[in-house]
Amino acid sequence: MPEPETPTLTMDGKEYNLEDLSQEARAQVVNVRACDQQLQQLQQQVAIAQTARRAYVAALKSLLPETAPELDARVTVSDEDPSATDA
Repeated sequence: MPEPETPTLTMDGKEYNLEDLSQEARAQVVNVRACDQQLQQLQQQVAIAQTARRAYVAALKSLLPETAPELDARVTVSDEDPSATDA
C-alpha cells in the first residue's frame, strides 16, 4: 500500500513540508485557510445579494407606470450594480 502524501504548503513558488514547519507557522497556515474560507463565503453572499437586487429592480420596473409624473423630490434607483467598479 502506498504511503500517504505528506501535506505541503506552496508559497512564493517554494514548497514546504507542513510537518517541518514550526507550530506557530502551522497556526498561521490555519489562519490563512480560515480567511480563504471566509472570503469565499462573503463572495457567495455578494453574488446572492446581486442576484436578489436584480430581481427586485426587475419587479419594481414591472410595477411602475409607463410615464413618470413630474416630482419635486427624487429617489434614484439604477439597475446597474452599485458594487461594480471600473478598472
